[in-house]
Amino acid sequence: MKKYILLISIMLVAIVLFGQTSGENGFQMLRFSASANAAGQAGLGAFSSTDALSFLANPSASVMKKKRTLTLSQNFWIVGTNVNNLGYLYSSGRGSFGLAMSFVSYKKQEIRPDTGEFLGYFHPTDINLTVNFGRRITPNHYLGLNLRGLYEKIYTASSVGYSVDLGYTYLTPIKDLKLSVAMKNFGDTSKMAEEKIKLSKAVEVSVIQDFTFGKIGNSAELKVYKHIDDENVKASVGINSRLNNILNLTLGYKINHDSESISAGFGVSYNKFILDYAFTPMNDFDISHFISLSYKL
Repeated sequence: MKKYILLISIMLVAIVLFGQTSGENGFQMLRFSASANAAGQAGLGAFSSTDALSFLANPSASVMKKKRTLTLSQNFWIVGTNVNNLGYLYSSGRGSFGLAMSFVSYKKQEIRPDTGEFLGYFHPTDINLTVNFGRRITPNHYLGLNLRGLYEKIYTASSVGYSVDLGYTYLTPIKDLKLSVAMKNFGDTSKMAEEKIKLSKAVEVSVIQDFTFGKIGNSAELKVYKHIDDENVKASVGINSRLNNILNLTLGYKINHDSESISAGFGVSYNKFILDYAFTPMNDFDISHFISLSYKL
């Protein structure tokens, strides 16, 4: 147990060190919740999720449950921005393989040269493709890896790159208590308009507790995390409640965020189909709506 405490301590030290780094960071789509189930829990719930996009939140979550699922998700974000995700996940309980494609279409922007003349519009675009591999090392230890290709375009300038996510989950001796750490968005990109784009690297530490209340199965999670381009250490708490594998309720709260706080959602299962919905008020801006449709293969 001591070595796992040491591992978490190293991660927390890394969080502090990241706070000393500055620079221009791009590919902010890597921070977006990929599915309605995750969005309803403030970006959490990877270990209780039934959709195929859970590994985007934590690479080691892919292998925790046996499943073979296809998921399509759309996020109607603020100011005319839409985020679309398509994912496939197969897990045998010992190993897993996942694929995901994410596409972000931002609100159209005006094209105006230095003279101020209006020349039309353009749409900034982000696309990434992620491959996931997960493995149960022992009955209590799980590892996951995400390999991601990146593409971002703003008007005529563009950048390509890659990133890697690593995740580890430990099933503790305490009943139904999991401990997980993840290092995300480590990689490199090409220059865009002569400017080097830095990825928003992050370190995350999560505690997950499953419990039952009558006929309702629950999963609660607390995650503390730090992004390299943000001075603040942030946290999220979320809970997922499932009744008879038919109705699913989610609730989450983001701590120390500027524009987000509470989120909520629900899901309904019928035969092999699962429909999830969530919403996130964006304080003074707008409300983001998330819809996901999953099919159990």
